[in-house]
Amino acid sequence: MKLALLTLMICAAALMPARAAELSPTLPDILSSASATDQIAVIVFLDSKLSMDEVYPEAKQLPMGPRREYVVRVLKERFALMSSDVMKYLEGFTKTGDVSLLRPLWIMNAIRLTATKDVLIKLASDFPEVIYVAHDPVYENTLDTGWGVAEIGAPQVWSQFGARGQGVIVGHKDSGINFAGCARFADRIWMNLGEDVNHDGQLDGADQNGVDDDGNGYIDDFNGWNFDDNTNTVSDNNGHGTRTGSVISSNPTTGTCDTVSVAPQATLMVLLGYLTQGAVFESSQYALENGANVISASLSFKQSECNSPNLRECPNRVGFRWVSEMELAAGIIHANSTGNDGLSNPRPLSTSAPSDCPPPAMTPGHYQQGGVSSVVAVGAYNANGTHGSFSGIGPSAWSRQDICVHPRVPWCGPEGTPSEYPEEFEDYPYASGEHGLLKPDITAPTVVDAVASTCGCSSINGTSGATPHVGGALAVIYSAFPGITPEEAYLVLVNGALDAGDAGPDTTWGFGKLRLLSAIQRGDDTLGSVAGTVSESPSGDLLEGVRVTVEGAQPVWTDANGNYELFLRPGTYTGAYEKFGYQTVLRNINIIAGQVDDGNLTLSLAADASVSVVVTDGDEVLLQDVLVRHQLSGQETFTNFEGIASFPVMYSGINEFIIGENVEMFERLSITPSLQAGQNTVPAELERSRLAGPTLPDQYGYIAYDDLDFGGPLFDWVELSEGLGDNLNISGDGCASRTLPFNLQFYGAQTNQINISANGHVEFGTPCSQDWSRWPIPAPDAPNNYISVFWQDYRPELGGGVYYHYDAENHRAIVQWEDVPEWFETGRATFQVHIYDPAFNGDHLGNSVIEIHFEDYQGRLETSIGIENASGTDGLQYAFQLFYAAGAAPVRAGRAIRFTTDVYESADDGPGVVPRDFVLMQNYPNPFNSQTTFRFTVPQSSAVTLKLYDVTGRETAVITDGTVQAGTHSVNFNATGLSTGIYFVRMEANGSTVAARKILFLK
Repeated sequence: MKLALLTLMICAAALMPARAAELSPTLPDILSSASATDQIAVIVFLDSKLSMDEVYPEAKQLPMGPRREYVVRVLKERFALMSSDVMKYLEGFTKTGDVSLLRPLWIMNAIRLTATKDVLIKLASDFPEVIYVAHDPVYENTLDTGWGVAEIGAPQVWSQFGARGQGVIVGHKDSGINFAGCARFADRIWMNLGEDVNHDGQLDGADQNGVDDDGNGYIDDFNGWNFDDNTNTVSDNNGHGTRTGSVISSNPTTGTCDTVSVAPQATLMVLLGYLTQGAVFESSQYALENGANVISASLSFKQSECNSPNLRECPNRVGFRWVSEMELAAGIIHANSTGNDGLSNPRPLSTSAPSDCPPPAMTPGHYQQGGVSSVVAVGAYNANGTHGSFSGIGPSAWSRQDICVHPRVPWCGPEGTPSEYPEEFEDYPYASGEHGLLKPDITAPTVVDAVASTCGCSSINGTSGATPHVGGALAVIYSAFPGITPEEAYLVLVNGALDAGDAGPDTTWGFGKLRLLSAIQRGDDTLGSVAGTVSESPSGDLLEGVRVTVEGAQPVWTDANGNYELFLRPGTYTGAYEKFGYQTVLRNINIIAGQVDDGNLTLSLAADASVSVVVTDGDEVLLQDVLVRHQLSGQETFTNFEGIASFPVMYSGINEFIIGENVEMFERLSITPSLQAGQNTVPAELERSRLAGPTLPDQYGYIAYDDLDFGGPLFDWVELSEGLGDNLNISGDGCASRTLPFNLQFYGAQTNQINISANGHVEFGTPCSQDWSRWPIPAPDAPNNYISVFWQDYRPELGGGVYYHYDAENHRAIVQWEDVPEWFETGRATFQVHIYDPAFNGDHLGNSVIEIHFEDYQGRLETSIGIENASGTDGLQYAFQLFYAAGAAPVRAGRAIRFTTDVYESADDGPGVVPRDFVLMQNYPNPFNSQTTFRFTVPQSSAVTLKLYDVTGRETAVITDGTVQAGTHSVNFNATGLSTGIYFVRMEANGSTVAARKILFLK
């Protein structure tokens, strides 16, 4: 198939070389018939995507908050490693209009892109890290359009358990919500407080500043995002989303449609996007990064699209499974409609994507067991109890034989090619006579009352009406069982279902009809709890506000009657019962499924105490101005010049103090001393931060020190914009040249000519580059011989400016970028570079010391920071597109960075210079014609392999293979016997791919 597709591409454009990335089935025809200016929507898949096996095992062991953070971090790091050259290429066309949409899809190591055919042809042919390009057309039949609230027992849950979805964020994937001015949605819509720039707790006119204030990649995303149109307008454009959203969460009223919501205190994150698969993928990524607990989606992509006359592709089932796997890894559970096509799509494809993906957990009712993901597939039933014949039914299937049944199915390329069907998804075969995957998971009411887009009364039917019942039910389960995981929430949901149809789970009803009250009541089948009353001893007074904490679960507090209940997985725990002024009690908690552990206890008044916390570093140096916070009471103070933080009003017993939240140079410390009555002195030793230590040297010997490092620079701001500096009056992509009154030295070469770019970089001795898009460092492409101060595509003419000044007293040239906004206004920054006369401030090789200082940084700027030599073969990259080198502290106001070849010695730097990440540096030299050197870092002893691959993915050499200790390592490689061309070096550690680099060999 690959050869046929490429042959067609050659006929269409006559530009595509034989080793191009593979294209999805309909894309060659789309490109062939497109004009030069047509915009074509695609999803670009990159090599080395992280698999579920590489992410989920570690993520699942983490508490819910750190679990989400871990998944986001590792996915973004992998995307940053693989995407830099591709993003650089595509960004170059955003100004010309040849690229109209460019969004990272790090959730699946891909890029969502709309571009002209010439851009796509070159993208597929010239970038070996691009392995597959899939068409992303607009679909027309994705939206799957109360008695149901009473039917499932929601009102009884509200009254008996007090669980109404409070504290739960539901990502609502649909056509938007008309919430403005509608009292039914008052206080029910998620607010992105990261965009609340005036911190008044509401999103108002002052916040609409056209800036990505929270740095999440979306400008003024107050309540969510419109992924179809790439705007922040999330009002309902179809009438469907308001109705489905109201069934999840809306306020009751009197009269008709009085109570339509299952989880009336849940919060709705508005994820408008249903026309393309790319929009739906990206909305999952947004929900994952911005804190959604549950996703509810009354939309799906049907197998019938395969036969569309408009060259639509079959649903990208593999892509949806990749996304749903990462949702689960991050701790999200996802209710999705099975679609309304019934048996018009025959088994095992009646269940539409993504509802065909596996559930979060396996049960004995799953006759065939394999991988897991976030998805709960929802069918529908009517008010008379009958099954909705329109509902997609099961089983679904996962095998090449079952999925690859039409020539338009993505990811069904020949075996051994990048687009082949993933081997790990051969886990639920059906066509071979196996059972397949049990679907749906559950059925729920439909044809129910709902709030109309006009805020009046309406109704919603189909599986669209059923799915928000389940989305709301999951929100209620989360609020009923604080700390519950998505795996446990799924078991609670399906174990409470009312069996229907054939006895036991079946492929029409799943586990049966949704019964929320039964699910909550029978939650004890999979969970146990500790419950009781906390009172004071000896008075017997009931204590309100006692915090009950168990590691790995969300804390709970006693109510006005001293009562509490905490749900946990079966096992033995230690519970901490704390209230300021009382002795903390630690007790063993034994959780047995289906049982309640007796949690009655008493707290005794604690004796008066006071404490002095003495804070030092590893050398016993007393540390001043370190924040110390008492966790329970909220009291906080700073250490004085003697390193002492004093708390005169404390109580005896176990107390927790958090130390160092305000100092980046040290790791935050938690201590739990047991205080005695009277005065106490408690020592606290802070460890140096993992960021404390220089960024490792390049081949020439340059090292980057920031203000957290021993010997690093202090923040030294010289304001130029208020009259001291010359305004260079340069605008976007413009440059200005200056002759210095001294000869600077850079990588051993001298010059007195500098070229200053509006885009945040300074070049030496070469014509001024107008390139606005950044390259990784080093790179042979121009510009070279430059300082990337904070390189981004800036427009200083929009209220900012660029200034120059020679500071004769301190023998330095200073360039300042003052409040410069990024081209698309995702952020703005104020920063300086100081270039010193080497006769007065040079390193031991005679080079000028270079310093960068940051006075202000707002929003999200995917910049480059570093230095590069004249040939582009050597350089030191401090940061690129939000990915920081080992030892590099993230940019903030007050950050300072120095580039020098001098080595600053300190015993403190011992632990600090141990790398914190696996990093494969660019080989040197590159390009090369015989031999080159690879350098890499490992944070702990690891089995490391470096392998070389050609652009077809064929392994051509093993560069190194063995166990290495933590630190920085180098290995020489002789390329004798290789053909001239582009190669890919992949670094594996302990069996997993951790980094990759592109290299060029020239004979």
